[in-house]
Amino acid sequence: MKYYAAQLKESYPFHFSIRNLYARFKENPGFQQTRGLIRLMRAIVSDMYDNSKGACRADQVKLVHPYDFNLNNDEIQTEIKGINPSLTEAIVHDIAHDGHSIAEALDKRLGSNTDAQDVAKLILIASLASVPGATHGLRENEIIGFLCAPGRDISQVKKSIVDYLPTQAWYLHRSRDERLFFKNIQNLAAKLHSQAKAYNEQSCLKELGKYLYSLFEPNGKDCYQNLLVLPAIDEVSLDMDKVTLVITEPTRTVNGSKLSADWLNFTQANDFKNRVMFLTGNQNTMARIIEQARQYRAITDIKAEMDQDRVAPNDPQYKEMADSLDKITLSLRSALQETFTTLIYPTQGDKFRDSDCRINFNGNHFDGEKLIKDTLQAKGKFETDISSDTFRKKVEKRLFRSQTISSWSEVRRAAAVNTAWQFHDPAALNQLKQKMMDQGGWADEGGVVNIEPPKPTTQVNVQQLSRNDETGECILKIQPINGDKVLYEVGSTVPSAASMDVADAPGGYARLTIKDMKLTFLCIDSTGEHEQGEAVTWTNTINLKYQPYQSGDDWMLKFEAIPDGDIRYTTDGSDPKVHGASYEGPFLIPASCRYLMAYGEKDGVQSPVEKVDMDQYRQQKVVIDPAKPAIWHCGRTVKSITAKPAFDFIERLKKFGGQAESVDLSVLANDETADITYTTNEQHRLDGERLSNVVGNLQGLMAGSQIVINVEKVKFDKGQQLIDWFADIKRQPNPGEVTQ
Repeated sequence: MKYYAAQLKESYPFHFSIRNLYARFKENPGFQQTRGLIRLMRAIVSDMYDNSKGACRADQVKLVHPYDFNLNNDEIQTEIKGINPSLTEAIVHDIAHDGHSIAEALDKRLGSNTDAQDVAKLILIASLASVPGATHGLRENEIIGFLCAPGRDISQVKKSIVDYLPTQAWYLHRSRDERLFFKNIQNLAAKLHSQAKAYNEQSCLKELGKYLYSLFEPNGKDCYQNLLVLPAIDEVSLDMDKVTLVITEPTRTVNGSKLSADWLNFTQANDFKNRVMFLTGNQNTMARIIEQARQYRAITDIKAEMDQDRVAPNDPQYKEMADSLDKITLSLRSALQETFTTLIYPTQGDKFRDSDCRINFNGNHFDGEKLIKDTLQAKGKFETDISSDTFRKKVEKRLFRSQTISSWSEVRRAAAVNTAWQFHDPAALNQLKQKMMDQGGWADEGGVVNIEPPKPTTQVNVQQLSRNDETGECILKIQPINGDKVLYEVGSTVPSAASMDVADAPGGYARLTIKDMKLTFLCIDSTGEHEQGEAVTWTNTINLKYQPYQSGDDWMLKFEAIPDGDIRYTTDGSDPKVHGASYEGPFLIPASCRYLMAYGEKDGVQSPVEKVDMDQYRQQKVVIDPAKPAIWHCGRTVKSITAKPAFDFIERLKKFGGQAESVDLSVLANDETADITYTTNEQHRLDGERLSNVVGNLQGLMAGSQIVINVEKVKFDKGQQLIDWFADIKRQPNPGEVTQ
């Protein structure tokens, strides 16, 4: 302060900065340093004492500042333009033009007297130098320092003018060292203005629509699933199972509603009134928001051009563009906050209710979907508790309309039509239906849902735990459902009260052990609460065992059907089901026979056709065709393997692309407190990845456990995969072990 005071005393009645700023242009070509400066200052001071307009400026100022010159005075303007003629356009457009320049218009809008003009003129004086290497412009702290004067609110000057003027003036630029200066080339603001002016209102509305869509795009899709922004009415089609949020252009209030008459008519004419809501608001700010959308599109297009031209982010133009983008985005957001303020949603009695819904940006983050959800949840229109019994009761009362039976499509339609019904996750109704079906609370009676169904009949669940291919003996788990007793008969005869009880059979319900071809089960509810259901017939399978052997120089073959059955075979490779001879006992195999085909049958049950390659036995060598699919009959190799061998088998399944059939997996707790059994049949194949996942999931159910694996077959798409497997385990396949 003492330094400033000393300089002011020395330069009074002129501000000390005049000497330094005017010195910048004293070397300009054609400018007479002494006479030119005297002539300029004489014109400035003379104008300050001019009272032709009823006031004398000299009476109002305590000091002549570097910006204290009237550019609307022809003499002063001529002198300034004479110093640097190239800035004529900058003066007229940005600084002074009888009240129509950018700075003058800004002063008028802010009611700030001449603050904006003073800032612009101060920068102009610092920009008049035209000699090479001259310093141009001022930094913001210099501008603020030179503007200080009694009665001037510097904080408002910084915020409302110094920060804002560069976004409006066409010839104001910023140097790399952050100096503001005027130049005879149009800047970003000019380009922004001309580019924005080229867009019509429809293109601005389209840009606004894109921005609004980005704010309210449904991602969770539990409250609303469709979003339409500023659509024409004929573009809106309501879906029975989806809620649509329509963002509409605000209009004047009609009969107390903020929806236009056309949108009101749309809602009244549509059956699915509970599948639409509207975001709208204040019509008075719509013109401003369109203008901001115009600016936003222009600045984003300019950014895209700069990015395409690979303008560096630290380039002054790029930094200016980024600052403008931030400011325009903030202005657009401010306009949105003032404009879209009302959510209109369906409510009881086929009516629509208004609710305050204010957009609030948290920094750069805004979640429009959450705003809509929170607003509706506060009003009781959005329901998140969709798994409780309360939700089920509301569905039965309101959507079934107190009826016990309804088609499911009518229930869904009721949710779309009944405006008192809440919005919720669109999957909630189907999830509830599935849950109630699984629990037996509801019943699907051919597309019609009964919410008070009769009690289910008795059933029997038969699970085959294992089968011994050597004997045909099976272990079954029998589970009564809706009953307490299961009776059974051997064969297909339906059990009666005199039939055998599973509880009395070997192994009982948990491990019923049998070798029969067929068993028929019937569940009984001795309490009489559930009606008797259908009987269930379980069928065993037949597999063939065969043994080629030599008798002198001849080869013989012995067959056995497990557990029982009649066997038919051929020795010429033809289908035994068509041309097969009946097997009566061991028989001589013709020397010309390469492939022997056979199958077994009993009580309508047939075994798979076995293909015996006699060359494997005659030559004692198994030849695998690498191009053909192959089956490894590994029942004797992969039998009760555990620990490392079990995990090695799984890894080879992954490595060589095999698919295991007839898998029997047991997971045993180390403390012998529990075990889990997982069994598959021939139709269910497991590759290495899936088998590994099964093992991992089952072991995860009990801490500290070991596994035991049995596998009957492994199938390969190509024989080469099996060749590689045997090479990996370092052995050759045995005759009869591989079929192709």
